[in-house]
Amino acid sequence: MTNNSSAVIEVAGVSKSYGEVQALDGVSLSVARGEMFGLIGPNGAGKSTLFKLMLGLTAAGAGAIRVHGVPIAGSDFRQVRRRIGYLPESFVTYDNLSGLEVLQLFADLKRVPRAACAPLLARVGLTDA
Repeated sequence: MTNNSSAVIEVAGVSKSYGEVQALDGVSLSVARGEMFGLIGPNGAGKSTLFKLMLGLTAAGAGAIRVHGVPIAGSDFRQVRRRIGYLPESFVTYDNLSGLEVLQLFADLKRVPRAACAPLLARVGLTDA
């Protein structure tokens, strides 16, 4: 896998099994800077597994993955993870919280000042959310 400066995500020959079940077998792809990317497929096709691998949440059995040129298996990947957002398919909603309160909750988790939240909601037209 080459370090292509336009590629934000590079996946090369990635395989992953869960016991006898082969979830991914030799998957390769590249996502360029500014490119939108999505995976479509039936349940069990390996979509969630691939995203977990790209986030460094689980290890591949074979192959290599780089995000922003950094191998996810490397110790420097922790710095890259700070720049990645991920919304899993099963997301807990907080019906009793306002949009501002939800944003402040996640800001607290990332050590972002709460004062930054209201202007961000205003910027995207969600002040009353």
